[in-house]
Amino acid sequence: MIYFLLIIFLLFVGVIYFFINYEKQNFYINVLQRLTSSEQIVESDKLLEVDLPCEQLNILRDNIVQILRNFSIVASFSKRLNFVADRSNIFEFALDEILNCVNVETISILLYDKKTKLLRLEAVKGTERDQSPITLKVGEGLAGIAFEEKTPIISNMGFKDPRFKTVNDREQRIRNIICVPLIMGDKAFGVLNIVNKCPRDQDFTRYDTMLIDVITDEIVRAIEEQALYIKHREKLELDKEFEIANKIQSTYLEKKMEETHGIKNSLISRTSKYLGGDFYFSNVTDDEYLFVIGDVSGKGLPAALVVSGFISMIKVLISKNVKFEDLPEDINTLLIDILNEDYYVTALFIKLNFKKNTVEFINCGHERPIMIYKDNTVKEIDISGFPLGMFDVGKIDLQCYKLDDVKRMCVLTDGLIDCISSENEICDSLAAIKKLHEKLKETVDTDIKDVLGMIESEFFTEVLVDDSTVVLFDFTKYNIQIGENDV
Repeated sequence: MIYFLLIIFLLFVGVIYFFINYEKQNFYINVLQRLTSSEQIVESDKLLEVDLPCEQLNILRDNIVQILRNFSIVASFSKRLNFVADRSNIFEFALDEILNCVNVETISILLYDKKTKLLRLEAVKGTERDQSPITLKVGEGLAGIAFEEKTPIISNMGFKDPRFKTVNDREQRIRNIICVPLIMGDKAFGVLNIVNKCPRDQDFTRYDTMLIDVITDEIVRAIEEQALYIKHREKLELDKEFEIANKIQSTYLEKKMEETHGIKNSLISRTSKYLGGDFYFSNVTDDEYLFVIGDVSGKGLPAALVVSGFISMIKVLISKNVKFEDLPEDINTLLIDILNEDYYVTALFIKLNFKKNTVEFINCGHERPIMIYKDNTVKEIDISGFPLGMFDVGKIDLQCYKLDDVKRMCVLTDGLIDCISSENEICDSLAAIKKLHEKLKETVDTDIKDVLGMIESEFFTEVLVDDSTVVLFDFTKYNIQIGENDV
């Protein structure tokens, strides 16, 4: 008898050794641990110390055979499950596989509907294929209880179990049942039901429950992996679409603005995402230079769509010869009709008048312009106003300044201030603006492109918290046209 026990033990150890050397050893070890968790299994280190009668020996042999059979089922099931394409096919495949390896009459899956908060029949396989609508409340019936408690339930009383919920007369044929919840993370999303073990006189055992429990874990694993794959694929597709959209946006955001009358300019613009909410626009005539810089609330695609609409509005209004001082009011009226309450636009309208040698500002809730004068003083122009697209504000105030003593002008979006604050650990935006003023004063005789390069390298963080745009105008070689000098 001892030799017989030794042979069974060596066989058992040999099979384990074979599988743990397989490429998925961690998976198989985990499955084996779960399938051998029954108290009926005799510990291997005590096998030779126990003198077992034939009846217990037969039980031990049957237990080992059942464990090895279940082990093989799970291993095969896991491999084949990896090749299933989508979730609906995963359920169909799982039900077919369980029917092939477990002697039962019917298998079904109920999924939780978040809208109705009910468990609904998703799929059914077997001899009883009644797919008439079945719904259960959470905590109702054996399946509802298994779902609510996130614990497998085995009942060999079938429909006679007091916990059983009879939905139709056909369910009175249920002799025994196993309900195993489908759990992802810490939330259940469905229940797998195994109904009527064959032959008819047999009951479900804890081995059946352990097997189905492990199989449901594999189903959930496959769904999780598939969801990650779909999410990754969708992200790649979305990134590609955003990349195309970024190229389109770049076509109407000028990379190099026109230079005229000896006025040089340079800009840098960086987006926190593929698409940005910062924008700038210029239009040059013989007598005037119109420049607009702005920022749409929010980021990404919604902001980019507003940007394209805003620039289109400016172009249309300019083509209709709308006066500079009327542009903000007309654009505001249009934006109020198309923007919802979550969006608004800040903008700074600038007009250089070559005949009068002046610069005019209309500020619509935007960052104030910064002037660098010939005596190297740096001053922020005190002009403010309400953002566009929120409510009717009528005509917005205009301020006018002489260009005689102006050496440079800097305009920007608030993203740069956020960058300076973040990079220098400054909590006060005024302190961040002062830091920018100091940099502009230090570099007053440096080429403006180099100045922007310094600003970008010193203040722009690797990951921008907001879209950031800076534009520098240099009037050093400005050729003052003869015209009216009075403001």
